[in-house]
Amino acid sequence: MSEQNPSNNGTQALMAPDLVIGGAFTVDWMLPMYGKLLEGPTSVEIPASERYVPLPRQLLQDKDEMVAVASRRAIALFNRLERPMVGIGHSTGALVLEQLVMLYPDMFSDAVHLSGAHDGIKEETISVKGLAKIHGNREEYEHILHDSDHMVDHRQRRAEHWPDHVGLSIISTTLDNLVRLPHGLAVELANDKKAAKLVLGIAQPFLRLVPGMPKDAKSLSIIPFEHCFVPRHPAVIKYVRGVRLAAEHKKTSTFVIPDTIPESSTELVSAAA
Repeated sequence: MSEQNPSNNGTQALMAPDLVIGGAFTVDWMLPMYGKLLEGPTSVEIPASERYVPLPRQLLQDKDEMVAVASRRAIALFNRLERPMVGIGHSTGALVLEQLVMLYPDMFSDAVHLSGAHDGIKEETISVKGLAKIHGNREEYEHILHDSDHMVDHRQRRAEHWPDHVGLSIISTTLDNLVRLPHGLAVELANDKKAAKLVLGIAQPFLRLVPGMPKDAKSLSIIPFEHCFVPRHPAVIKYVRGVRLAAEHKKTSTFVIPDTIPESSTELVSAAA
């Protein structure tokens, strides 16, 4: 089995993700927050603004409406690309992305969650309570709490119906007062499929000291970024580009995280089968 480092592949290493779904505050004018993540060529030239999907009408809205809006944008992108997509979900966007993957599995090759709320909000911190007040939509806010009927049903569907061919990577950060570590890392997928579990802000030897941390979690970088800024983290951008590059060779290659990861950044490897 040969190994290949995408960072040494010239412009191919800069391949951008196909779809980025923002969090609850990511309105249209916040596109620059995801600008670096969306930089780089795609197989079909589509502007970053058309690959970025803010949640509708700002803040938390009807959960079905959020999925419907993201679905329309994702289907339009898929029809233009004519190939499975690498999707990125940030915060609440990770929950929406998971629902798209299960609704339209043939449209995706990989999903990457950045500080994702895909398991719901488990701990109502001061920041979470503040956001709930700002949102002003108590009913929709309660839908994304960890123990709500909506989230219990979502986790069950993921455990039973996550498509085997869609890779899942979950990136969390130590500087997160909304989705606190290690919540959201230990997801259960169908057919015992495993997600890549990656952490920002702590070195590999110290991960085991975090209560509840999955044994197979790996450090992506010792440099932490706060919840809202995780999409701008250089190690995250590099990782996402590696996933996107590996997706080009999905039938013959497997994207893996090396066992030894430098503290400054992660070396990304596409191992040819």
